[in-house]
Amino acid sequence: MHPDSPYCTKASEITWQQDTPSSVEFDDSYWSQGDPTLEKQWVFPGQHQLPSRAQEADLVVLLELGFGFGHNFLQTVTLWETSGTTAQLHYIAVERSPPTLAALRRVHALTRTTAGKRLLEIYPVGLRAWHVVWFTDKIRLTLIFEDAQTALPKLDAKVDVFYLDGFKPSQNPELFNQFIFEGMRRLAQPGASASTYSVAGVVKQGLRAAGFKIEKRQGWGRKRELLFAEAPGNWRGQRLRRPSVQIIGAGIAGQSLAGSLNRFNIQPIILADPSHPGASSQPALNIYPQLSLQRDRQSEFSIAGCYFALHNQKGVQHRPLRWRSATPAKLQRMQRLCQLFPDDYLEQVGRDVIYHQAGIWQSLALAGLRDANVCQMIPSEGQMQLCNAAGHPLSKADVTMLAAGAGMHSLTSLALKNVRGQSIRIQSKQALPEFLTGDINITHLGGQDFLVGSTYELGSNDPQTRLVDTDRLMSDLAQTLNHRDFTLTAPHAGIRTTFSDRVIGAGLLPAHTISTAMMAKPNARTSGPAPACYALMGLGSHGATHAPLAAEAIVSALCGAPSPLPRDLTHLTRLDRF
Repeated sequence: MHPDSPYCTKASEITWQQDTPSSVEFDDSYWSQGDPTLEKQWVFPGQHQLPSRAQEADLVVLLELGFGFGHNFLQTVTLWETSGTTAQLHYIAVERSPPTLAALRRVHALTRTTAGKRLLEIYPVGLRAWHVVWFTDKIRLTLIFEDAQTALPKLDAKVDVFYLDGFKPSQNPELFNQFIFEGMRRLAQPGASASTYSVAGVVKQGLRAAGFKIEKRQGWGRKRELLFAEAPGNWRGQRLRRPSVQIIGAGIAGQSLAGSLNRFNIQPIILADPSHPGASSQPALNIYPQLSLQRDRQSEFSIAGCYFALHNQKGVQHRPLRWRSATPAKLQRMQRLCQLFPDDYLEQVGRDVIYHQAGIWQSLALAGLRDANVCQMIPSEGQMQLCNAAGHPLSKADVTMLAAGAGMHSLTSLALKNVRGQSIRIQSKQALPEFLTGDINITHLGGQDFLVGSTYELGSNDPQTRLVDTDRLMSDLAQTLNHRDFTLTAPHAGIRTTFSDRVIGAGLLPAHTISTAMMAKPNARTSGPAPACYALMGLGSHGATHAPLAAEAIVSALCGAPSPLPRDLTHLTRLDRF
């Protein structure tokens, strides 16, 4: 990996005094000698009355600057889980120079807590990215590996509690400065609270200048005092919006939306047209990131999307993906990419390249799914009523989400391009690559069953399988394996859609883009603003990688939770960009 890679974080350089780590860069220890549990518990979660706040809110948003080894987070998780609350905790942590997984394992080697083991399982590779995971069914962790000075302006959140846990201010001016304090004030709810172990003048004066009221409180151990601060105003618990929701479409977009809605305790109605089968008619889809030699927003979204899909989406099996190609130019490009990423993310092994953060998505049965062909949308008394071709009502809800894949052509006027693809399902008694991409895709479905694909035909809307495509795939597979000891089980053909810029579309759907053939004309009952319609569409060839995170962003915005995306990536996928 190149030391100046634009994708990678600068891992914290650590020296050890027995089991206590110290930062070489900041010439400071992560905590005092011994077990940091009681110290961290007192200075951070112990100052903010979290259990009582949880009883007065549907969600509490906490922002930590300086995640370190995760002790503050783990103490907060324990407090939250033992409080008996049903409220959600949205824990956002920013860390510029994260410890390596090996260092984290050394510190937490003897942990016997479920939370500690879970942290080691989900701890991300050292990439500058936003890593979002539902740590428990009530706690969502957004772990941002980025400098706080660039991360805070991108945050879209209303913060109730701040943990300011950087190294000593004299050595860490990047975290303890007026820009950071003003950023905290911008994000703070009225009455939001903050705590830090440091009572240095720059911290007291800076927080006061940003508008916080400060006070010294009893510290812990050798640190006699800590600093507590509050934003102006009276604190009121945040409430989640939980409207009724109906989804049109049951493919990867519809399933991703349903999964995110379920996490916010919303059970949607799901309508799917049997003539538009979901997941591009494929029995399995690959999850791995789309990477660029030049870091750009699409690569950033794909890295974040891949992490989210692997750790949150139901029906996903985490497996390393092997890339292989006989084309020299493709191989050279992949070799250059490998130089930009750590080996535990992207690794060259001989002439192959391994995506270590990859997986396979297989469709699951959806609760509440109804087979129905939606032909009309009628605004009625603040809700949207969906009807079939005969005008008979199918469902009605406050919010409608369009996620119909190739069926979106009839639902919206936004310009989508079709891409037809065909794959084949085979059986082989001989060992085949478990999970391969590059010149050909091979996915092990279980037993002797494998999925092989796929063709690419831009502009076609033909959903039927073709013998010529089947023969081509059989021939390509035989050439790859150097044998024909396999049998065809079934071909699969499907249509996926993409936008001209090859970026997915996600978010609130502009009213003028809903198909006029679908939307009923206004009448006496349709006066007032049209009910909200959202869409997740144009997923292209990496829908299984990108749809779950995009769906989480849509549902978070709908419910009033912090966005799992930085502002620039939300802007990237917006539907009014055309």
